[in-house]
Amino acid sequence: SKKWKRVARSTQQYVPFSFLENRTAVEDLQITQQLVALEWTNNSISFRQFQPVQPVVLVLGSEQRGISPELLQLVQCCVHIPMHGVQTSMNVVMAAGIAVYDLIEKAEHITAASGS
Repeated sequence: SKKWKRVARSTQQYVPFSFLENRTAVEDLQITQQLVALEWTNNSISFRQFQPVQPVVLVLGSEQRGISPELLQLVQCCVHIPMHGVQTSMNVVMAAGIAVYDLIEKAEHITAASGS
């Protein structure tokens, strides 16, 4: 959409992304990628505790509805950003920025430790 492209500020040219349209597409990704939902659930862990074991696909939902229950059943892990105070959610773009920054930091440490 025009709004999505405007918000991305042309970075979609440099950052791999995908809109997964069906269950088969998600199941295909599970073979080589670790699907991680950024969603507060009864089983989610703090994003700080999460340690990737293979390349990660960060799954984000809409601000109004979150991630669908069907998609949540397909991810390998759910992570959340701990919030203090009354509110338990934040803008999806802000949450994505925090989570992606953390994932990049962890990937750099993994790469440095392996000598690659």
